[in-house]
Amino acid sequence: MDLSEKLLYFTTRIESTFPDGASFYGTGFFYEIEVDNGIVPGIVTNRHVFENEENGEIAINAEFRINLRKKDKNEPEIGKFKALNYPNLSGNIIFHPNPTIDLAFIPTGPILTKLLETDDLPFYMTFGAESILTEEEINSLSAIEDIYMIGYPSGIFDEFNNLPIIRKGTTATPIYIDYDGDKEFLIDTTVFEGSSGSPVLIYHNGNFGGIQASEKLIFLGVLYSGYDETMEGEIIKKKKKPKKEIKLIARTDIPLNLGIVIKASLIKDFAPILERRAR
Repeated sequence: MDLSEKLLYFTTRIESTFPDGASFYGTGFFYEIEVDNGIVPGIVTNRHVFENEENGEIAINAEFRINLRKKDKNEPEIGKFKALNYPNLSGNIIFHPNPTIDLAFIPTGPILTKLLETDDLPFYMTFGAESILTEEEINSLSAIEDIYMIGYPSGIFDEFNNLPIIRKGTTATPIYIDYDGDKEFLIDTTVFEGSSGSPVLIYHNGNFGGIQASEKLIFLGVLYSGYDETMEGEIIKKKKKPKKEIKLIARTDIPLNLGIVIKASLIKDFAPILERRAR
């Protein structure tokens, strides 16, 4: 399996259900966080995938789709997956310590235990601390880089094979500069609901001018939002009795094709929380 194929297995589709019955689709990706006594495997996504931003309610259930591995090989069994509900969801979600940073981490232990009880083996690829660039490496990047984003825009994905959608774009602001003073940068690509939590990457297949070189994968950050432009027009509806005009506003949100990405380094902030929980 080459690196381009591996890109298909870093993510999982998340469907969260809230107390009022509303559902929300998001993207999560597998990540191993280093702590003092080892690593904690889990899934990184956005806080708002599990929390209603309007009333602060936490999702009561979340379904994760996990691809399965062949029994005799460390390879995916294409088209085989399990949709699993996460046990004790609210008790396992960890939000970023800064509530203004839209990140969440959830350990995979409880959900993978459920999977192994069925004698099925999961297949997924994971990022780790080694995936995060040093400050020196970030400063060596170009002001404009081609990027890829992996996820489930508008909940769309290959349902039969349980594979995500990979989209391509470019950086819209330099990665080495904190956009608007925050640990963020912008990308030029279309962003839809469902893409929340998508990992943003630099990927080169190593083929330059017909010459095969080494492949390169750089994890840059996590998409959490985008910019829309609102156009409003006034629609007037006239009632016959009594003679009164009721004004309705037609509002259309037009995507500006700009996504906002949280820098990968902020994932490290989960480590102290996990260490305190382990004590």
